Amino acid sequence: MPTLINSIKNFFFENRCWLKFTAIWFAATALIGAVVFFIQPDLLDRIVALFTQKFGASPALDSSLAQQIFNQNAIVCGIALFGGLLLGILPAIIVGVNGFLLGFVAMAALSIGNPLAGVIVLIVGVVPHGLFEVPAFLVSASLGLRLGLEWLGGGASGQRWNVLKQNFINSVGYFAVIVVLLFLAAMIEVFVSGHLVDKF
Repeated sequence: MPTLINSIKNFFFENRCWLKFTAIWFAATALIGAVVFFIQPDLLDRIVALFTQKFGASPALDSSLAQQIFNQNAIVCGIALFGGLLLGILPAIIVGVNGFLLGFVAMAALSIGNPLAGVIVLIVGVVPHGLFEVPAFLVSASLGLRLGLEWLGGGASGQRWNVLKQNFINSVGYFAVIVVLLFLAAMIEVFVSGHLVDKF
C-alpha cells in the first residue's frame, strides 16, 4: 500500500502542470456551460435527444448499459490520450466539450423545478461515478497534452524523440489504469447512481 501511495504521489507531482491546466480548462468550460444554459436553454432538448439516440429513451439499468457507457468512455479517453499526438488539440477539445456539458446539465437540473431536488439528483446521480470518471477523463487529457506538446518544448531540445517515446510508453501503461477507473465508473453509474436517481 505505501508503494501504491508513493506511485500516485509521484504521478501527480510529475504531471502537476498538465493536470493543473486541464483542471482549470475543465472548470472554465463547465462555467461557460452553466452560463449558456441561461442564454439558450433550448439546447437541453438537443442534448437529451443525443443521449436518447445513444442509449434509448428509458435504458434498462443492466450490464448491457454499463458496457455501452464503459465502451464509449474508454474510446473517448483513448482519443484524449493518444490523440494528444496532434499537438494536444484533441484532449483540449474533449475536456472542453465534457466540461461544457457537465456545467450546462448541472445548471439545468438546478433551474428546472425544485432546486433542492435538483441538488439531490446531482449528488446521487453524478458524484458516485464521477469520483472515478472525471479523474479518468482529466488524467487522460493531461497525459495527452504532455504526449503531444512536451517533446516540442525547449526542455526536450536534443532529445525530442526520446521524450516522445518515453511519454508514449508511459501513456500506454497509465491507460490500463484509466480503463479500470472507467469500468468502476460505469458499474457505479448504472447500478448505484441509476437506481438512486430512480428513487427521486
